Amino acid sequence: MSSPVVSYLHPRELRSVGELAAVARAADGAGVTGVWLTQSLRIDPLAALAAVAPHHPSLRFGTAISLMSLYGPVALAGTARALATAAPGRVTIGIGAGDPAALGPLAAPPGASGLGYLADYLDVVQSLVRDGGVDHSGEAISAALEVGGGTSDIAFAVGALRTGAARVAGGRGLPLVTWLCPPAQLRRLRDAGQGQRVVAGVPWLVADPDDDAAVLAAGEQLAAHLGRPHYRAMLAQAGVSAEDGVVSVRILREIAVIGLTPDDALGWVDADEIALAPLEPASGPGLVRRISQIGALGGRAANAQEMQPLDVVRRYVERIWNAGEFERLPEFVGAAHRFRAPDGSLVLGGVDDFAAAVRSVRDLFSELHMEVTDAVVDGERIAWRWKMRGRVNGMSSRTLEGVALYEIRDGLIVARDGVADLSPLLTVATA
Repeated sequence: MSSPVVSYLHPRELRSVGELAAVARAADGAGVTGVWLTQSLRIDPLAALAAVAPHHPSLRFGTAISLMSLYGPVALAGTARALATAAPGRVTIGIGAGDPAALGPLAAPPGASGLGYLADYLDVVQSLVRDGGVDHSGEAISAALEVGGGTSDIAFAVGALRTGAARVAGGRGLPLVTWLCPPAQLRRLRDAGQGQRVVAGVPWLVADPDDDAAVLAAGEQLAAHLGRPHYRAMLAQAGVSAEDGVVSVRILREIAVIGLTPDDALGWVDADEIALAPLEPASGPGLVRRISQIGALGGRAANAQEMQPLDVVRRYVERIWNAGEFERLPEFVGAAHRFRAPDGSLVLGGVDDFAAAVRSVRDLFSELHMEVTDAVVDGERIAWRWKMRGRVNGMSSRTLEGVALYEIRDGLIVARDGVADLSPLLTVATA
């Protein structure tokens, strides 16, 4: 398969919203495209994402995972709809069972476990979010409720350690999110999940791979996971024996990338996305440096394959429209490209023509912000809907909307067309 996307998995529970904000700033600066969070009992990761994600429009975010036992279906659906508004199309909520016994009587609702409950839970939450209501009669949940509206601007995935959860995901066309799975187990999960996208959460032990003591020191943080029954059951399914909570170099080499750089990750596992969680002793240089290393690895992986059209468009919008970095246009636009002239004809132009077209609109605004609100990709072609907000001539804020049609080849825009609703500008002109 082609090189996977490389993203960052925060290696510990969030302690504050500010911690996530710092991670997002570091990821943005390093060119990391995705940030994943584990479940936290101190700070709700989904609430933190609602506060931070809108300020980083070039980043994708996800949870790996959000525990069903902490969220009732209606509550999670409402949170998902809020995130769809705050960061449309950029958040994936990974839903999983985890270990409900760890919370005991605090788990809500009691008995929220088992594959039947997982299947019903996913169906109910997705119906509430996508359709604005649910009428479901299942093995574990039966419910009828109308909340109104509906949105497709939020994505869901399924936390899967073993093949049963992978089959639930595959039957619903949902991606799989994993953690601590050996490569052989990931291949087994992909097959059980009917070939759905796999996001592999992988520990990166920052240590000399030939220094067993350093490897053990970096991997000691995984002891709590290896002591939980569902992780031991996963390893047993993968044919890896693990003693209760005992961390050994043998086990670590099965479940983690080990090295002073994360470069071996690309060849270590067969996944569509590798979310690396850097682990090292507290005396290490800190997460900012590790995030930079992950960003550099992700850049090399992206260069090893053709960039996806939606990724190109999102980066183009952020760097050119929002940041005004016109010197970077050759990174996004082919030296010769087709575009629609004012008389309606298609003509050939260069980077300067493209820059002039962007500036003609951008210069009308102050405090401008543009975002991609929807997109459909067909091979090298992408149709994307955009929304632009800003002040015009010192007046109150105005919003423009439109649809653009681009053809993208080898990561560069080679043709562009589109339409826009300019009526808000006419309102300013006649005021």
